[in-house]
Amino acid sequence: MHTVTYHPEQQKFTARHNGSESGFLTYQIRGDNTWNIDHTVVHPEFRGQGLAKVLVDAAIAEAETKQIKLTATCSYADKILQRKK
Repeated sequence: MHTVTYHPEQQKFTARHNGSESGFLTYQIRGDNTWNIDHTVVHPEFRGQGLAKVLVDAAIAEAETKQIKLTATCSYADKILQRKK
């Protein structure tokens, strides 16, 4: 099982599995109320397990609690955001 941790000071969400980083998502702050997801990375040995979606969903949940709009230049994150509309 992967655990996801939010690091606001780094504008990053990290996923860990058995103590090792398994993937991460980064974003840039755009204006007062928008985050742009720019990278979603899953390390090769963890691909195909739905981890990228878990990371994007964590960012969506955090943004919703803060009432922040999300955009994405990361093509994978953009697909997920488009499905949520």
